[in-house]
Amino acid sequence: MEAKHLYLDCRTLDGWGCELTIAGPHEEIVRIALAHGRSIHEIAEGPHATIQVRAALDEVQPLVPAPGRKVLDCRDLPGRQGCSVSFTGPTEEIVSAELDHAAHYHRAAVTLELEDEIRLALRDETPATYPLEMS
Repeated sequence: MEAKHLYLDCRTLDGWGCELTIAGPHEEIVRIALAHGRSIHEIAEGPHATIQVRAALDEVQPLVPAPGRKVLDCRDLPGRQGCSVSFTGPTEEIVSAELDHAAHYHRAAVTLELEDEIRLALRDETPATYPLEMS
């Protein structure tokens, strides 16, 4: 059975001050969001953060493109054709979240070359980037 794809708009999380949107399978979104919250926003790890993230998951993709936001589909990176995670948001938040995702999920070494590949794969967010196809 194929995993249902969900969306997490971190702008809905109280106290995060975050612009990142994550799309993908439920458990990977939760893991990415919690790691991102700890490393970037100094959100304390624990049940409260997990409950907050799980409650914010949605089956409807946010359709609010904004100037300066970028899009990254993990499948656009070398060797990731089977992945179904994507990000939208500010460049640095996407790069940070994708580096964590690549290391944890794809077992990739975090290198400057990987960071460069991620930056090269970023696209401008526009209404035409939606919906991101999740297969």
